[in-house]
Amino acid sequence: MITSQFRDKKVGIWGLGTVGISALNFFYQQQAYIQVMDHQVPDEKSIKLLEKYQATYISQEQVSLFWESNDYILASPGIDIRAYGHIYKDKIITELDIFEHYYKHPYIAVTGSIGKTSVVTLLDTLFNHHNIQSQTAGNIGRGMLDLLNLQRSEQTILELSSFQLEYTKYISPKLSVITNIFENHLDRHDTFVSYKIAKFKILQSPSTQKLIPLELWQDVPYPIQQDPRTHFFSLNARPNTLPINKTQKLYTYYQDHLVCIQDGVICPIIPVKDLPQVSFALNWLIVIASYVILLQKIPQLNQNHSYTLPNNRCQLVREYKGISFYNDSKSTIMESTLMAIDSLQPQKIIVLIGGLSKGANRAPFFRAFQSKILRVICFGREADTLASYAQQANLNFDVCYDLRTAFSTACSYATAGTAILLSPGGSSYDLFKNYTERGQQFCELVTDYIISQTK
Repeated sequence: MITSQFRDKKVGIWGLGTVGISALNFFYQQQAYIQVMDHQVPDEKSIKLLEKYQATYISQEQVSLFWESNDYILASPGIDIRAYGHIYKDKIITELDIFEHYYKHPYIAVTGSIGKTSVVTLLDTLFNHHNIQSQTAGNIGRGMLDLLNLQRSEQTILELSSFQLEYTKYISPKLSVITNIFENHLDRHDTFVSYKIAKFKILQSPSTQKLIPLELWQDVPYPIQQDPRTHFFSLNARPNTLPINKTQKLYTYYQDHLVCIQDGVICPIIPVKDLPQVSFALNWLIVIASYVILLQKIPQLNQNHSYTLPNNRCQLVREYKGISFYNDSKSTIMESTLMAIDSLQPQKIIVLIGGLSKGANRAPFFRAFQSKILRVICFGREADTLASYAQQANLNFDVCYDLRTAFSTACSYATAGTAILLSPGGSSYDLFKNYTERGQQFCELVTDYIISQTK
């Protein structure tokens, strides 16, 4: 239970990343006694940070003492605390719990297996293009607790991962959005059901407006399924076969328009041709629907307004002699890879797949690649396993154990009209610190290749 203050309480912060540093500042202002544990011994920068906030450091070898000696424990979302969660569950607090308690303004929460960063970025940009001041935080890169010290914006958007929702006790956004749910992080959540339960926490408030995929209609609890505040979206819905009730709305594409359907009545919102050519059609469907639900009016899409996404999302790096190079390093599940491949049709695609599966079964997706790709280059720690999937699917494939070799192999097959796509469909931790580093190396390899070809 979050108390109204943490003054004179002993608070342990596990992890000194974005969330940990944000929490340091918050608990210091609350006049708590702060202890920090991290897997790395503090460097000079970290030592100065600890001194600034009057915090002490404890090594991970003393993890039991860390849990025993503190009144509250806030762990960074990426840290797996399952071994301690059932014993010390009353001590666990989350960044999101604190934000919910102390942030006294409405906010939007977005989660999903893929697309959530793109949706948050595009919605934030759309607000700002309409002179609506907006700010973002959460999984997108800014600590939520940092917002407590900033001047309030008209719109606040949180990007939330399953890790951030897993131990959260209660949240009540004004709008909760689920972009999609696919098998992911099963190495952490154990089962797909547990993963979905974590995601569905975003829907728990009865007063919250909700926007979810129509495909999840049967999965959500019955009260949410029937709630008039629950809205749905789908790329492929047929207006006359909808399971939703008369009070609910569905957002979809119909006859070259993005439309809203309620009780059989189809209301056009925006012509498809007016949507910016940035990101996937599904992401724009979610963004426009969110805007309409929140503001009860249709956004004006001015062609002079620019929309950009962060790097590593099906990013065109360069074109050279008819060969296109795409960096989709953010793809950490195969559904994302399949979307990237579909978006590049009908180009001849050589796709680089690698990384770690995180407990998901990647085999079925190789069968889905049939007739869509020219070749698959399997790389990284699971390269041999991925190659066996490619062989079973009768795909042309190569096995490499690092990205440099995989890229060189892909280039050896490329001709004019070929797209070389890095879309690993797995996490980056087998070879890289994160997906950003993986994407950066790919971009550097593209630059080096073009330079070598022009000598």
